[in-house]
Amino acid sequence: MASHRMRVTAVAVLFAAGVRQFLADGEASESCHLQLHGKGELKSAKPVGGLTLGEETETSGDEEMESDLVPNRQTAWFRECVPAFSDEGYGLKAPSLNLENHSSYELYLKPSGLCQSFLFCAYQGCTPPKKRKACAALQEDQIRELVDAPEKVTAHLRKCPPDNLPFSVVKAETVADIIEAVEFAKHTGRSISIKVSGLNYAGSSLFYGSVNINMANYQKYSKSNIIECGTLPEPIPTSLTNQKAVCKLAAARGKKAVVRVGGGENWNEVYSAVYWYQLPTQTTRRYLVVGGAAGTVSAAGGWLQGSGLSGTIGMRIFGFGVDQVLQIEMVLSNGKHVRFMPSSWTNDSNVTGKIYPQTLTVSGECNQNPVADESKWHWEPCDDLGLPVTFKDLWFAVRGGGGGTYGIVTSVYYQLHEQVSQQLLLDYYFVYTLPAVLSSCTQEACHDLVRSLWLNFVRDYFHPKEEFPWKDDSKFCGTPILNLDIFLGGAFIICHGETAVFTFIGVWQSFVAGYQEALKAVGLSEEDVAKLQKDDGGIFAFSLSADWYPASLFSSPSFPWPAHMNKYPTELPDFPTPATYPENYVVDWTALVPVEWLYLDRGIPTLLALVKGGLGGPSTYVLGGQLAVSDDGLTSVPDFQRKAGFMLFLTGGESVESFLRGTFEEYIGGNSSTKAFPGGSEYLHISPIAYGPLIDDWTKACPDSLSDFEKAKKCLSLQESVWGTEQLAKLEEVKEKADPEHLFQCFDCVGFKGIRRSHRPWKPKPMFCLKPSYASTCYKWLDHDPAGDVNFMKKARSELLEALKHHYHLKHLVMPEMAKDAPYKVKVQATKLKVTLPVLSS
Repeated sequence: MASHRMRVTAVAVLFAAGVRQFLADGEASESCHLQLHGKGELKSAKPVGGLTLGEETETSGDEEMESDLVPNRQTAWFRECVPAFSDEGYGLKAPSLNLENHSSYELYLKPSGLCQSFLFCAYQGCTPPKKRKACAALQEDQIRELVDAPEKVTAHLRKCPPDNLPFSVVKAETVADIIEAVEFAKHTGRSISIKVSGLNYAGSSLFYGSVNINMANYQKYSKSNIIECGTLPEPIPTSLTNQKAVCKLAAARGKKAVVRVGGGENWNEVYSAVYWYQLPTQTTRRYLVVGGAAGTVSAAGGWLQGSGLSGTIGMRIFGFGVDQVLQIEMVLSNGKHVRFMPSSWTNDSNVTGKIYPQTLTVSGECNQNPVADESKWHWEPCDDLGLPVTFKDLWFAVRGGGGGTYGIVTSVYYQLHEQVSQQLLLDYYFVYTLPAVLSSCTQEACHDLVRSLWLNFVRDYFHPKEEFPWKDDSKFCGTPILNLDIFLGGAFIICHGETAVFTFIGVWQSFVAGYQEALKAVGLSEEDVAKLQKDDGGIFAFSLSADWYPASLFSSPSFPWPAHMNKYPTELPDFPTPATYPENYVVDWTALVPVEWLYLDRGIPTLLALVKGGLGGPSTYVLGGQLAVSDDGLTSVPDFQRKAGFMLFLTGGESVESFLRGTFEEYIGGNSSTKAFPGGSEYLHISPIAYGPLIDDWTKACPDSLSDFEKAKKCLSLQESVWGTEQLAKLEEVKEKADPEHLFQCFDCVGFKGIRRSHRPWKPKPMFCLKPSYASTCYKWLDHDPAGDVNFMKKARSELLEALKHHYHLKHLVMPEMAKDAPYKVKVQATKLKVTLPVLSS
């Protein structure tokens, strides 16, 4: 190995303010005793990856927390990670604690490798220990009281040092670095955690006392590894045999090109590579890759391995991120460097009903010379991985079974898709939703009918029945930010191509036409009905994508060009911005709503009740489209998620969660004695303090009154709430085979057995989001129902429209006559059932 590179089997590297401190073997191999809580004791401790985790006990006083953390790590964290937050008063004056002038781009590249997008994810489970005075002052309900005294937050941080920092950080640049880091961890009895950008809601990128493998500086492939399969030479030279195999699978899927993505790349890097790729004789952008919304999201890390949601880039057309993978390359827990992919499949869509071939067998190769210089790698077919796991096991688990737990992904090959529109500037239409300001709609009956009109429309448009004439066009529009309340707006829909956007508007106009008489009957004037039906300037505004689409990909009407991106004017913005707490901290349940349930008599009335109560969350993630038929038969994304229509970021506390779970009873069953729990929570955005429902009654939320230990005994785990009983059992079996020593550890991953902190320091209350952002972030909350506040909403709508005109080059959309004439016959879908929400739990 090159002399300038340290051997991680001999030393641990600690980065503190950019300075490396070297520990000798003897020091590095000392056992690590985990203390979470000062002078308290660990109860019912369980071994986890060579560490011990347990519940904290009571402590008293304001004394500094005892800890075996090396001071250099604390110093590095305070010096590099805290200033961005303290500079802005920890975001305490912002509705969601998000920063306005700092980006995750600057945080994840800090020399120590310890900074994450959410400051408090330096604590286990992103939650400071609740039973210390200094730490308790950092709980959200109390930290809000320090809005005018951020220096007190800093003081509390010093008295409550982070308890989730790793023992050492290895900044891997080559596969040889990774293998040596694995050997070092095994030699010293430490666990391994994996970090790319640190944009993780559960703080899974770091793990206390671990050897953290930081992938941010790892080899970047995408810019120089886009392959148009038709250009491969014949006969194929030995150096291109792997690319030929990948292209063979791509061809079976009807794809002409592929891209190799490094394990440390983010989506900004990949989008840039794919977007600007073109043949010398062409001027159109040729290809699209399904990816994440924020530029700092890792392209082959936790995003992919957690399913790969893509609300803005073709997910409803082409499937989840995991459905785009053609080959995986990774380092296993025994240090073997392998790559694997399907080697046989069935491709009769008329029989399978799926859009991609169904995998039958998976084969792979082992690198016999995994040195730093990739040109010297030597791949040979292999079956014996030195572990009881098989390539088929890994193909199943890595694609959807959560990151950080089966091994370290070093690269993947993704399929590329032909652009839906081949015209350079006509690929993406942004349909911005504006608040409906209806002066004549003064009664609750009118509010309810207008809201029901919108709810029925978004259900029928995004999740059409077979007989609906727009069924084939619906999948070309989607969004991760849908506001279910028509009186709020503030969100956007992205449509691929003119046909898609015209169909979207045409269906909406047909709905308004079908409801016209009913709307007038509840007091809506003809003028206000006409406002609703306008194709442009009513409740919609339109723009086309900018010249470089990633730069505007996540532009929503809630934002001008954000200040935090001023240093990165050509990068894909990272939304949400860094925050003190993960913004989903107050989300009770990332509820996956079955499409079938939406069409039940109680479906729309239940959503209406949540909307009226201000409890449906700031925004809703639209799923559906072809997600139910885009798998290859061997991903670990739960069927519950593939068949869901929406993901709700449910707020309102225990009583509201129980209320909604109760309406899903036929989909989840009653209790674990009758059948396996099927899942129903989305993993990538789940709250770090969330649990599944009660084990004895799946229609009831896990009570907040229980202690952390009681929740672990009486409630379904976060993992079981996501993958379901049977799928989780399969994943845990793969984990045991792939990592029998539980070397890889992270919070809320498959195989994590520690006690989680789940204290909810807030009291739920109705909140209406006027400026929604991604996931559960909101940049302007209202504490009252907007439907009856016409003057306020008129002003809000005007401000929103002005911001759009100023920043996003709004375009008047010239609708075809067919759309103007409301071509689809839509009848009023009467609400037969009145649903009343329970009293909010405190």
